[in-house]
Amino acid sequence: MATLEVGARVTFAADVHRSEHFAWKAWQEPRTAMRDRETELKFQISPEAISRLETHPLLAAALEVEENLLHSVYFDTPQFKLRQAGLVWRIRSIGDRRVQTVKATAGGGIGRHEWECDISDDVPDPSCITPSPANALLRKKGLTEKLAPVFITEVDRRSWNVERGGSLIEISLDLGRIVAGKQSLPVSEVEFELKQGAVRDLFALAREMANDVPLTLDLLPKSAIGYRLAAGKMGPEPELPEPGLRPDMPLVDGFRSLCNACMKHLMLNEPILVATRDPEALHQTRTAIRRLRAVLRVFARLVKDESLPGLRDELKWLSRVLGSARDLDVMSDDFRSHNKTQHLSIAMAAKRTRAYASVMEAVGSQRYRNLLLDFCAWLECAPWTTQPLRPKSQGAFQDICLREIGRWDRKIIERGAGLSKLDAQERHAIRIDAKSFYYIGVLTQSLMPRSSRKSHAAYLKALKDFQTTLGNLNDAHVAQEAARALTVPNGDAAERVLAKAAKHAATRHARKERKLVDDALETYGAFAKAPRAWPSR
Repeated sequence: MATLEVGARVTFAADVHRSEHFAWKAWQEPRTAMRDRETELKFQISPEAISRLETHPLLAAALEVEENLLHSVYFDTPQFKLRQAGLVWRIRSIGDRRVQTVKATAGGGIGRHEWECDISDDVPDPSCITPSPANALLRKKGLTEKLAPVFITEVDRRSWNVERGGSLIEISLDLGRIVAGKQSLPVSEVEFELKQGAVRDLFALAREMANDVPLTLDLLPKSAIGYRLAAGKMGPEPELPEPGLRPDMPLVDGFRSLCNACMKHLMLNEPILVATRDPEALHQTRTAIRRLRAVLRVFARLVKDESLPGLRDELKWLSRVLGSARDLDVMSDDFRSHNKTQHLSIAMAAKRTRAYASVMEAVGSQRYRNLLLDFCAWLECAPWTTQPLRPKSQGAFQDICLREIGRWDRKIIERGAGLSKLDAQERHAIRIDAKSFYYIGVLTQSLMPRSSRKSHAAYLKALKDFQTTLGNLNDAHVAQEAARALTVPNGDAAERVLAKAAKHAATRHARKERKLVDDALETYGAFAKAPRAWPSR
């Protein structure tokens, strides 16, 4: 058995809500299981729900049951070249058998290309997986001999083979741990892998099970958590997973890659939020949802179908719950930082506690779990994914992005021209557009023509400065209104102290708001003059 040694070289960075708008049974898509491609849905399951899974009628009718102890070692180079290239190299021990697997992870949702072969030892053998990009990379760079263990997984797996709609699906319960050096994390997962048949059957079976057993969709492979554990970075994650965009990819693949990256960012941070109630974890969870909503806003006219409005409404619901708590975090920090308004921070503590309780209730609900699975199903096998594309949706993803970005750019320029005459609500609406557009600009910057990347970076900076100023302007207005709401004209001594602090905060933020309007006009001017990487029309 290979010995794991991880050293200092690791330096890289409950309500039931039925989605009636979601017409599962009406979908007729031809996508099927493919050779050299793993297609699976993975879910997190709580220890309390395991018995409900094991006694579920779907598993009682399974064709066969298999139990295995899986010991897997994950390898990479000292500089983690495989991880940087979006690849994972694993050797799994199943009894006396050794199975070597290379997987492509960048941009993947439920499907990942994989190259697998049996080997005779616990040492990586590139010779038996020559078609894989990992082999080509290692041969080109001469890095094969530098492969070393990074982390391991030890899992007890119980598997059931189930037939559904002519498809064969393996359901596996994985219980164990991920180990990196002295650090470890528990594994409690359920996987639905499509062995043969159609993707729609995979989702239908998973949804039937998820209606009875609380299963939370997780698009992150064990390797993603293993690398973070090895790095000692299990806190909130601000970086978006690499979407793996290519200029020549079609709209369906490019759009899926962007959405999957946002979903993975959500799934990196939401468990940390639940475990710690960390304000930064809340912020990153909310940012992931806002990025996803931005992708849908920009590309909605190209992928529109009858299910999309309902899904966008559900994302809006989640964003609103997270946003209420985030606003209180921002205001509490602001009030706490000034001596004359510290009483307001204390007064808002109870409100903040209630807001966080609402967040925990939301992300622990069946409604949230349904949203994750419904969105993933829509992304993978809704009718729009296989129907003939409209003319404006055809062509290379790079060209489509440049056209859509140019359209949104003109929209923001036009709306921002009258900024000085707008009220707080109208300014905030522009800020939401600018923020969404900034997310898209960052997500798709790898698609910009090479000759325009320097100017695009300058453009993104100008856009960020503009939307940040608008955000500060909105924060000042919201804080001003919140402070005024805490002002009590008459009351006891404590209430009068609070009222005095609230009046001071309202006055300070009113002055700040007036100054920020001038700042917004200045940053808008710089943004309007910034160079563009797309045609003006």
